Amino acid sequence: MANELIKLTSPTTYTQVTAGNTGDILIQKTGGDVGFLADPTSWALYADSTYTDVSPLSINNAKVQIACDGLGGTTNKTQLSPNIAITDLWDAVTNRITPVNIGDAYSLRLTFDAQGPQNAYFDIGLDISSDIINSPIVIARETKIHPKGTGVTSGYSFDVPIFSLSTFTTNGGALFIDTRDDAIQLDIFNINVFICRVHRAIGAEV
Repeated sequence: MANELIKLTSPTTYTQVTAGNTGDILIQKTGGDVGFLADPTSWALYADSTYTDVSPLSINNAKVQIACDGLGGTTNKTQLSPNIAITDLWDAVTNRITPVNIGDAYSLRLTFDAQGPQNAYFDIGLDISSDIINSPIVIARETKIHPKGTGVTSGYSFDVPIFSLSTFTTNGGALFIDTRDDAIQLDIFNINVFICRVHRAIGAEV
C-alpha cells in the first residue's frame, strides 16, 4: 500500500492536512521536508469468555454462527489504527467481521478447541449474507475432521485471506460451523478471532 507524500513548509513546522478524517496526522521524515499519512493497517485479536470446556457452544446437526464476545483475557486491540474510521474489526454484538471499505483486504484466523465423535467431520466457513440459514452466501469454507476419540479435545484453526465488496461491507461476515452433513454434535470452546487489515481500497482515504 503506497503512502501519500506531502510537501511540508519546513522541517519543523507544517500545516496539518485533512485526508478522510479531520485531524489525520502527518509523520515527518527525519531531517527532511516530506511527510506521509500513516499507513492504515490494523489488527486485533478477540478472545471469547463465554464458552469454556465446562460450558461449550454445542452444535448438534446444525449450522451455527460463531459467537465471540471479545472479553477474554487475551483480547488485544492495541494495534487498531487511530487513522481509520473504525473502532473495531469485529462486532461482538452481531458477531460479524466489519470491513471498512469496498475493496479492502483482510487476513482472518479463527481458532477454537472442540470435542466430538471420533473421525466425525464438519465444515467451518465465512458467510456474508444477512441470513446465513435461509439465504447463505459462503465465500470461504473448509472441512475438518475430529481425529481423536469422543470426549477428547482437538484444536482447530481456520485461516483465510478475504476481501470486501459491497455485500460484505453492507452485511459484515459471519463465521459458522456446520455439522449437518455428518449429523453430529460438536462442542466448541476457547474461541479466538484474529483479523488483520492488510490492504486499503484504492482511492479510499480511511
